Amino acid sequence: MADIDDYFLPCISIKVDVSPHEFLVRMGEIAEEYGGIDVRKNYLSDKSFPNLTLLFTTDKSDDLENLWGMFSIRPRDKERVWTELTSKSWAESGPKYEEYVGLVLRYLKPILSMYNKKYSTNRRFKIPSKDSLKPKLSECAARLFQYFVNYANKTFLSRVSWRHFYDLIIYCHRRNEYLNYEGLEYLLKEAGFNDYYCEKLCSIFEHGWDLLDQLPESKLRAWRKEMRQQIEQERESKPSSHFDK
Repeated sequence: MADIDDYFLPCISIKVDVSPHEFLVRMGEIAEEYGGIDVRKNYLSDKSFPNLTLLFTTDKSDDLENLWGMFSIRPRDKERVWTELTSKSWAESGPKYEEYVGLVLRYLKPILSMYNKKYSTNRRFKIPSKDSLKPKLSECAARLFQYFVNYANKTFLSRVSWRHFYDLIIYCHRRNEYLNYEGLEYLLKEAGFNDYYCEKLCSIFEHGWDLLDQLPESKLRAWRKEMRQQIEQERESKPSSHFDK
């Protein structure tokens, strides 16, 4: 079974007490006072900047090359600033959840603590729990996914299995229930598919979604009707085993 640690890291944010831009200005000043940090502000043409990047000096024992911390503003989000860490050392294999959160608290929390002390506030990191990061499907999409999984030969997909997967794509597109590559890959590996088919199925899902976006609504309705008829016929025939023939 796939380990969620291998797939998802939390999106961490801070609810600010001033405007997001003013918060970045203050954090930049504090980082410069803190010392040992290369502070870089990514300016826009109007002299404001949408993110603040910090390059940390790390201990050799950490085995981290170029550890960057970033505080950034998201469009239309007037209440929060988002933060993350990146490192050149994670190019091939990223950190586990616990390691990543630990590094955020180790390198970024002292700067936030200085902010709280200076401005008499109590700003905190909002860190999603590990369990909350697991991708979730709606009840109907989950049934369609499970039907595909139950009747698929996971080492050699037949045309029937591909049609079951197309049914899932069509439903998800119709309900605007998009699964990103990492989320679908996690579900497929958890269901027992190998790397080869995980890559193919994830790519097909993305391309199928894009194709449906391009179809006129009249053709899309006709295609959905045809697919539903095929699926009902297959379900009425009820395969004699859980594997493709």
